[in-house]
Amino acid sequence: MTKLSVVVITKNEQENIEECLESVCWADEIIVVDAYSNDNTCKIARKYTDKIYQRAWSGYSDQKNYGSELATYPWILSIDADERVTEALRQEIVAAIQREDFAAYRIYIRDCMFGKWIEHGSWPRQCHIRLYRKDQAQWSGEIHEGVVTTGKVGVLQHPILHYSHTSISKFIHKLNIYTDLEAEMEFRQGKRKSLLGVVIASLRSFLGQYIWLRGFADGPHGFILATLKAFYRFSEGIKLWEMRYKHDKGQAERGQ
Repeated sequence: MTKLSVVVITKNEQENIEECLESVCWADEIIVVDAYSNDNTCKIARKYTDKIYQRAWSGYSDQKNYGSELATYPWILSIDADERVTEALRQEIVAAIQREDFAAYRIYIRDCMFGKWIEHGSWPRQCHIRLYRKDQAQWSGEIHEGVVTTGKVGVLQHPILHYSHTSISKFIHKLNIYTDLEAEMEFRQGKRKSLLGVVIASLRSFLGQYIWLRGFADGPHGFILATLKAFYRFSEGIKLWEMRYKHDKGQAERGQ
């Protein structure tokens, strides 16, 4: 039987880590890469594994690649601390890694937002590579990272359950972190955005989520999520605009 390693990266995840690791305790190996949590994350994780490695935060992809390098077994399942593997998905994973015709598998992500399972909008369409052969895949990207592989990719039918956005406050907190990172990356790449362009992109995002992808069918949750999705685009855009404005103003003042 082919064996499986599970890799989880953490930073102050004491509220999530136990249920996460409990859902994958059947795996042959669990590796936790912790960015020096100052809560009980590591203490809880030790109930499930002694393979806990603390290292300074170096980015999502780099942390996950580090965990993959530490894995003993040929197949790796990468999940986040706020995700859960169901029994049906466990059975599908165990069967999938016995095959030799795929280098990786995409898995659907089912999101629970503010206490409700979301059925419409872009969230139910998420399907990412999370199960992969150690020697044929690597994480890439600063944010919204993904697995890159040159091998054949299959798709599993049962989803990972994602409990990331348990409250609107947590959603906005995470939105702020991600838009900071995205704006900084675009600034380094030399990108520019006009305020009019930012407004148009935000409006298109709302209409796409709420009308085109039928977010309205999720009731108040659908409206809130479409609005927050548009606000994400707006925040990222105006943060980039602010960086570019300050940079250009500084250069002008220095006579460059």
